Amino acid sequence: MCAATVFGGPGPGFAVFGICLAAALATRAVGDAATILIVFVVTLLLVPAALTLAAGGGVATPATLCGLVAAAFWILGRMPGAATPGVSIGTRLALLAFGAVVLVSYAMAVLEARVPVEARGADRGVVVAVALLGVALLASEMIPSRARLDAVLKAALIAGALVAVVAIVQFAFSYDVTQYVGIPGFSRLHTGYEAITRRAGFNRVSGTALWPIELSAALTMLIPIGLHFVFVTRRLRWVLVTIVITAAVPLSISRTGVIGLATVALVLFPAWPKEFRRRVAAATLSLVVAVSIAIPGLLTALYHLFSKAGKDNSVTAREKDWSVAAAYFDRRPWFGRGLGTFVPSRYRVFDNQYLLSLVEIGLIGTVAFVIVLFVGIGAARAVRRSSTNAGDRDLAQALIASIAVALVTCVTFDFLSFSLARGITFLLVGCAGALLRLQRAPKSREVEERATPVGVSPP
Repeated sequence: MCAATVFGGPGPGFAVFGICLAAALATRAVGDAATILIVFVVTLLLVPAALTLAAGGGVATPATLCGLVAAAFWILGRMPGAATPGVSIGTRLALLAFGAVVLVSYAMAVLEARVPVEARGADRGVVVAVALLGVALLASEMIPSRARLDAVLKAALIAGALVAVVAIVQFAFSYDVTQYVGIPGFSRLHTGYEAITRRAGFNRVSGTALWPIELSAALTMLIPIGLHFVFVTRRLRWVLVTIVITAAVPLSISRTGVIGLATVALVLFPAWPKEFRRRVAAATLSLVVAVSIAIPGLLTALYHLFSKAGKDNSVTAREKDWSVAAAYFDRRPWFGRGLGTFVPSRYRVFDNQYLLSLVEIGLIGTVAFVIVLFVGIGAARAVRRSSTNAGDRDLAQALIASIAVALVTCVTFDFLSFSLARGITFLLVGCAGALLRLQRAPKSREVEERATPVGVSPP
């Protein structure tokens, strides 16, 4: 039912899932899980989020299809006779528990009468959940080595830097280059979002995302990963990549970006060696000065987003969300009304993912989602505590900071409604599980010989 509804009928639905299965089999023959994840994160970030299969009901983006391939690949890897690597059992249980709650919520949604738009929303919610869980499980359990884990994260950084460049061009020249991006068979979904809007007298840009808030959250989650490679490699290219990504965050003109940057600083700064803290602080101050000179008034505008928040319509609307959410929550408190069924065009937008989750997947589903994030943080913390390798410890702290950004910014917008934000989050949760699994696995000669960064003691 789900495939038929989302993909426009049983024929296209089975065809899409057949293609995903065939792609998973092909990848198993010629590559590894990291290959799928690299393709996933590149398509997630570089293909405009509004680009989707015409028959896909708005959900069949290239990244979602890659996520379905990841799910098929993971299932094939669980079959009898397949090589079974070690697992991060906590990560697996948390992800599968969240998936089970989504399915229970979906079953409850389809058992009662729904208008077509809500039924399609429920189907889309399940497809998105399967894709996200496929990405996280594949990353957690089937990335074969530390080098391949780095390859996935580096691909995310490079793609993120290109998205940042797109955002900078949009901001500086009021020119949306994403309008010229196209893929045969895919069309641009009319979402009502504009790539470039105005706020506080400045262009407010989205890059390849649907909305500026999503752009700021997604890029902010990549900053700790960029700083990790700066810390480990001391190479100029990662310094430049991280600076470009960081510079694009304020161009969203959103509180979410500022809150995300503050979260990153609070998590990372205490964990770094004093020398590295000084260098990052100096670079940050230089970047702030450069932005102030290049774009006069931008930092003042960001400050006023907080100082004048009480008079901002977006803030007062968020305050009203609580009473509305409480009314819907009381009707379905445990498993909610179904992921994706609270359609904004029919009801309203909740600029708070936790409120939206309470309505759509109930208290149990919301707790399961939060547990997924905390399990990712917990896996990284376990590596941080037990590893003696400076690079592994620093990557663990970076993953903690990135997932913490998701945990915090879920309060500021409907996080799971946006593909870039949710896709990066579940990928990084899976990467945290992979880091723990690889750290606990018997060390190969290559891993044992990984060098600690020159002149740096373990943080």
